[in-house]
Amino acid sequence: MELVEVRFKAGGKRFKSTLISIAGYIFEFRLQPGGRYIAFAPWEGSPQTTLLDDPMRQSIGKRKSATVLPAWVAYLTKHGSSPSAGWTFYDEATAYSVSLDMGEFLILAEREGDEYILQRLEPPSEQPYYLESHDGTPELLLKGFETVIKK
Repeated sequence: MELVEVRFKAGGKRFKSTLISIAGYIFEFRLQPGGRYIAFAPWEGSPQTTLLDDPMRQSIGKRKSATVLPAWVAYLTKHGSSPSAGWTFYDEATAYSVSLDMGEFLILAEREGDEYILQRLEPPSEQPYYLESHDGTPELLLKGFETVIKK
């Protein structure tokens, strides 16, 4: 559950941090883009804080679903949601987000935890991305999902 969002500026760049809890415990303080270059830099100006959800609200056991790219929904409809060549596919109910230096991404598919098809959430993009390795940099996937899934 996303609890609080803090937007601030440091080192001449804008950042967004989100405080996340799971099962009532503080789990993650996500920073977008990654903050390794400004770890000890002072904030420039006052931060903007937004309460996203009430931590005292009774959990209904469902996480907020994300809206995935229409092209990905069409691919799943055409090819089915069963894995292909070691890939695991995710839909609106199962896709999950990760923070990378370039922003926040939704994982649409992954292969053995090292290759990913992504959707950029923050800043938003209608183009899918491909991440060849977990320590690589996401690149636009311009030639269609089949080019990486059929590898």
